[in-house]
Amino acid sequence: MNAFHRGSVAKPTSNAGHLAALGLGAAAGFFTLFLADCEVRWTIYAVAGLAGIVFILAMPAKRSLLMMIFILSLQVDVHLRFLYGHAQSAGLAIPLVVVAGVALLIWYAGSGNLKGFKWAGSMRMPIAALFATTMLSLATTSERFVGVTALWEGLELYFLYWLTFNTVQTEDDFRQVIKLLFFTLGVQAIVLFIESALGLNFDLVGSTWELQEVPRPGGTVSSNPAGFASFIMPALLMAIANFAAREHFMPKRYLFVALALGTTAIGLTFTRAPWIGFSMALAFVVIYGYRRQFIKVGMIVWIIAAATVMMVLLLPSMLARIQSGYGGDVTGTTTVDERLGLIQIALNIITAHPVTGIGPGAYSHAYKDFVPAGMDQWLFTVHNEFLLRAAETGIPGALAFVALLVTGFRVAGRLARSESSLISVSALGWLAALIALVWQMNWVPWSGWTYNAMLWIMLGLMDGAQRLVTRSER
Repeated sequence: MNAFHRGSVAKPTSNAGHLAALGLGAAAGFFTLFLADCEVRWTIYAVAGLAGIVFILAMPAKRSLLMMIFILSLQVDVHLRFLYGHAQSAGLAIPLVVVAGVALLIWYAGSGNLKGFKWAGSMRMPIAALFATTMLSLATTSERFVGVTALWEGLELYFLYWLTFNTVQTEDDFRQVIKLLFFTLGVQAIVLFIESALGLNFDLVGSTWELQEVPRPGGTVSSNPAGFASFIMPALLMAIANFAAREHFMPKRYLFVALALGTTAIGLTFTRAPWIGFSMALAFVVIYGYRRQFIKVGMIVWIIAAATVMMVLLLPSMLARIQSGYGGDVTGTTTVDERLGLIQIALNIITAHPVTGIGPGAYSHAYKDFVPAGMDQWLFTVHNEFLLRAAETGIPGALAFVALLVTGFRVAGRLARSESSLISVSALGWLAALIALVWQMNWVPWSGWTYNAMLWIMLGLMDGAQRLVTRSER
């Protein structure tokens, strides 16, 4: 009845409205035709995505909601791929976290908040060097399309850094991102527990595969446990540092749950590189935090006790896993021998192409041409990120990546030396996590999307936090 209230006049719909409705109808029709040839699961994802868009449009606090979706989508390893299989590549991939980031960027653009955005902070020089060496290598490689896909992924990683760097505009923004990372840590730890109990690994596109006698799953973020450990390491070490802090920046009970779940999950990876890396990082938090008077001795005892209990419970499986690396196979080749053989192949490539490498992303396509004569062992991509970078983009490319990590250490170190606060204590945890990650880069393949995305988001988060601290000091 209200629609026919006296005095109301129906306004005719504009031509623009008609055109918009026709456009939406046509788009929906074409979209439906596209989904008709896809599997049911992709139809479900599409419908869920449309429902999510409607939900976001209906919510008042869009920025906080979009930021939450952006961070939480890090653990959803789902990609939309174009030209998949072309030139034996994985094609041009668009991960869900990038889509979520674009949605957040659109909100910034629509609300007129892009004016203060900058291209980079302290990381600008190593990032520029990284892209310069990648472009030089791309210009000389024979695997041109594979190089384009690698460059595309590099641009997406930079986008995550850039968006996070500019999104952290207040300490409340920093706090929200940290909380979301702790929540992600808890979720992934629980997923790993479920996978370990079931003896299988699964992802969010419906694929499952059985695990070995000693189950070593990777959550929803990786197909291997080393990648899982790399993904959760930053949040885990920041949770430990905040739990042990003298000041209460966050509720201790939530932090203890997060670090207990994460520490147990690290143990359940049954992977030696994360174990050693986590131990070194934990020792760094204890020593550095105590010297800076950030953390309490009593809290240190709690952390060491929890880690000891976890090691005792998992000790039998740990010993079995450690022994498996040195027993050798039927040919007598041990894991150590295999790694040394893979390193020799990488060194042969670097010797032949020291300046430009064989091309970004081209290692798996060309390394068999550099296998030494008479080598009879398992062949795969070299398990060392620095040698892989040098082989693909030349020694300058590897040095640019090292410069990126060194700058990350410097930013985290400056923040950790500032006055005790949520930012400085979290930076202490991130500094320790970087130690663990660099250690892992020397021993495991470090090419998965999710943990690389986490690395770049953390670099952007701390670079943005540094800008906040500098602004506060001024």
